Formats: sequence, structure tokens, C-alpha cells
Amino acid sequence: MARLLDARGLRSRYACFNSHIAREFQADLPASCEAATLHSMGLRMLKGALGDQHVDSDKLDRMAEPHFPSPHERPCRNAVGRLVNYARDLLLDDPGEDELMELAATYAVDLPIYREDEVLGVAALVLEQCREPSGVIDFGDMVWLPVVLGLKVTRPPDAFFVDEAQDLNPVQHALVDALAGDARQVVVGDIFQSIYAWRGADARSMQRLVEKLT
Repeated sequence: MARLLDARGLRSRYACFNSHIAREFQADLPASCEAATLHSMGLRMLKGALGDQHVDSDKLDRMAEPHFPSPHERPCRNAVGRLVNYARDLLLDDPGEDELMELAATYAVDLPIYREDEVLGVAALVLEQCREPSGVIDFGDMVWLPVVLGLKVTRPPDAFFVDEAQDLNPVQHALVDALAGDARQVVVGDIFQSIYAWRGADARSMQRLVEKLT
């Protein structure tokens, strides 16, 4: 398909599940088709809009540390990080205590006993702080921030392909729309291969795409 589009002078992009697959795909694609992960595409959007970004995989832990500074409070920081990650993946907007508690129950986030309210409050605060561009991002921000900041690509492709679409989570669905713009979207997936619900993947990902694109 990419070669057919290339022969017609059309540009395409292919969102791959991981960087290894993206490199393999790119080696066999024409120059008019780019293969990359959603994270790398999102990072490029952030750099284009905000300038260079420092990637810090421990960003959430560092943000929670002032509230739970003791080494013995690491479980509290871990819980904050997991809750913020799930809130970003599910594209929750300003979740309250009940929503965060539901996240903890759904995804088995251990809330240290007698510290539940503190952890939930810090998680909500850290999530809100993450919305403010600071030049420091983590892996989750690469997908989430372009969406919450309403960023758009300056030159959308003519066609946008998505591989392993059954494992997209809500924020990835939103990023695909931002990356594709008005391009024709072509998704590849298998509902029987959806195995990432434990990390926020939408169990109805393929059905939602069918409803959206038909």
C-alpha cells in the first residue's frame, strides 16, 4: 500500500508498536513513508512546539518526592507514579478522589495503609503539574502532552497506518487523530490479540475504530 501511495506521489506514515518493528519496516518502505512509534512521533510534536525536551524516566518519582521524602515513603511515590500513568493513559481530565480510587482498584495499585488520602491528593496535584510544559518529560508525556496541549502536525500525511491497533489506549487513540489530521486512517489489528488491558489498553479499541472510521 505504501508503495502504491508513493507511486501516486502521496505521503504516508506508519505507527508501529515498538522501535524495533519501526526500524525493520522503514528499511523496506519508500522514502515517502515514515515508520515510527507513536511515542517518537509525539516527541517530535513536542520538540516542534516547545523546543528541546529532556527525557527523565524518573520524572514522576521526583515530582512526588517533596511530598514523600523519606526512603520509607517510596511505596507512596510508587503509587503516585502508577496512578498518574494510568490517568494519562486513560485521558482522564482532572480526576477526583473517587476516580483515582477506582483506578487503584482496577489496576491493583497498592495504596499504603492510612496514607490513601495523601497519595490520592498528591497524584491529582502531580497530574495537574504535568500539564504545564517544563522542558522535562517522561515516556508517558510523549503521547499525553501533545493531546492535552492540542498540538497538531504542521504537514499531515495523505494516509496514516496504525499497527497493532487492538492495543491502543484512549490517549493513543487521541494522538493518532492529531497525527493523522485529515489523512485517511488505515488500522491493522486483531481483537483476539488484545492482551494489554492491564496497562490501560482499550478492550474495545478495534470496535471504536470501526465506529469512528466507517
